[in-house]
Amino acid sequence: SLSLTHSLFVLSRVIKISSGQTKYLKTVTMHTAAHRANALLAQSFTCLCVVSFATFLTSFLFTAAPEVQLKVSNVHVEHRWNVNVDSRADLGVLNFDLEADLSSAYNWNVKMLFVYLVAEYSTPKNAHNQVVLWDNRMLRTGPQTLSLKKMNLKYPFFDDGKGLRHNPNITLSLYWNVIPNAGILPRLQHQNKAVFAFGDYYSQ
Repeated sequence: SLSLTHSLFVLSRVIKISSGQTKYLKTVTMHTAAHRANALLAQSFTCLCVVSFATFLTSFLFTAAPEVQLKVSNVHVEHRWNVNVDSRADLGVLNFDLEADLSSAYNWNVKMLFVYLVAEYSTPKNAHNQVVLWDNRMLRTGPQTLSLKKMNLKYPFFDDGKGLRHNPNITLSLYWNVIPNAGILPRLQHQNKAVFAFGDYYSQ
């Protein structure tokens, strides 16, 4: 007969045959600690995936309606040396005011917003130009509004040639990327924009 200690680890099924002998049909060994840990991890991972997917889907129940106001001032253009193109190029200079309430863009699936100002314009050389002039990270646990006055540009507004002087249609727009806990990373743009023009002459 099996000992009491061994019976805790081995479970046997037996059958009697006509000769009176005993034949073992199957021996099942109990799971080891590694097997149990693997099953627990697999189950936990499955539950985590389900919860993450549900969090992602339910975030679409909310409609974001941020409020944004943009203004520009002290607009002028200079002709400076640009090390990126190794030649002189047009440099746009301006200040901007930004009032934004982005609180409606946050929900339980939003970790933070990455907001940035983009200048968009066209030139004879390039049909569509985009230049990032300023950016900021806005955590869900931090302030969800912006109130900026007479701000200087964070990044230089260089053209790759002479496309800014006498350009009548420069559009400044606010974009933001939603950094979620789970799901896609959408890129959104507010409909309120600031449209301005650069003058005909270079400033010294």
